[in-house]
Amino acid sequence: MAVKLFNVFRILIAGALVTACGQAQTAKSFEVASIRPTAPDESRTQLSIGAGRFTAEGVTVKTLIEQAWSVAEFQIVAAPGWLGSERFDINAKAEGINETNIEQMIPMLRGLLTDRFHLRFHREPREMQAFALTVSKAGPKLTPAAPPVDGKPGQGLRRLGRGVLQAQNVTTSTLAEMLSRQLERTVSDKTGLNGTFDVDLKWTPDSGESPGAEGPGPSIYAALQEQLGLRLESVNTTVEMLVIDSVEKPSEN
Repeated sequence: MAVKLFNVFRILIAGALVTACGQAQTAKSFEVASIRPTAPDESRTQLSIGAGRFTAEGVTVKTLIEQAWSVAEFQIVAAPGWLGSERFDINAKAEGINETNIEQMIPMLRGLLTDRFHLRFHREPREMQAFALTVSKAGPKLTPAAPPVDGKPGQGLRRLGRGVLQAQNVTTSTLAEMLSRQLERTVSDKTGLNGTFDVDLKWTPDSGESPGAEGPGPSIYAALQEQLGLRLESVNTTVEMLVIDSVEKPSEN
């Protein structure tokens, strides 16, 4: 079954995206890759990986960079405006891969961005405000994930949208990563909680832009404490930013 990622409700891929290199690994590449601008009347946005094939519909290059190097949008800087506004359809096939294998696909996606979009970047540490995810004084209210079926843990749904965060069978570290993308700031897991959990968090968008701020409904900060027994503490940290040096629109096939 294909693994699908939606732009509004992002599915985070953990563990397979970490690299020590600042540039794409081009040793592995797609055998065939078609890239075309998305039709103006097409509103769907979708990524899918399965059976040696990578398909994207209506995605921006910025979204591809986020997925390929496991960075949040706020970590991509010095990018031209079109990087986050113009959308593309991509259909790529990898030779010799007959099953879903994210670990093999990620270097190929990086190579695609380097070869076809001529992406070049460097990493640069910057001091900025961040958050630490901790347990509130009242204690955690997290729901433990269901036990594995036939020895296999559940591959639950993960959704992150406007006023909603839902995830199944996730660690607090993964929850912190999802919160980081929502808040556009680094969130580090300092809960000390082990195991996996099912999370259903709802809040009122734009209700309080910082911890302690009040609004017409529960802010994400208040919702975390009330619904999950967790809290966000402001901290200063060094965040590694991905600085775009050059990138080009691909020529049509």
